[in-house]
Amino acid sequence: MDLIDFRRPAGGFANALHLWLACHDRFERVIALIERLADHVDRHGPDAAAGITAREVRRFFEEAMPRHHADEEQDLFPRVLQRARQARRNGESATAARAIERLGADHGAIDALWRGMRELLGAIELEQARPPDRALIKRFVDAQIEHHRVEDQIICPLAQRVLTPSDLDALGGSLAARRGLAWSDLAGDSAAPQA
Repeated sequence: MDLIDFRRPAGGFANALHLWLACHDRFERVIALIERLADHVDRHGPDAAAGITAREVRRFFEEAMPRHHADEEQDLFPRVLQRARQARRNGESATAARAIERLGADHGAIDALWRGMRELLGAIELEQARPPDRALIKRFVDAQIEHHRVEDQIICPLAQRVLTPSDLDALGGSLAARRGLAWSDLAGDSAAPQA
């Protein structure tokens, strides 16, 4: 039985940008859980509790990360860049273009780190005794945190300034559809208790 429905964010889909930022918060909570899991395995070995946690962490990243990257690459980033250019915010659109290029490269690097993390979590899940690769964990955690920092400090403020209500509605619809959910059922939903 799955413990968490990762398709549905805690904040609902009422505001697409809030949803996107809420995903960052969730990623960072799960990243902190990875670090606590490694501490637990160091102290107690890969016991059954660690296996359950490793499975849920692995499942979260395997479900949430591809969708989140697609949200950005297919919907949010192109729309923000287009609106910034249309608004003739040349300085901001150039900054956004550089940030988006970097963020796209980050996605590839994070995906590569994830392959090692998946193996590490899989070993814990199977209760195989071996110490967690702290260097890999640190690289993965640092890459996620820095990636979100750039998005939160550069992309989000620009998106808030340039995206129209219809842009946000279309973005919310795409984010919901990518998760197999209907935007019409979710718009205005502000307190979904699941992930």
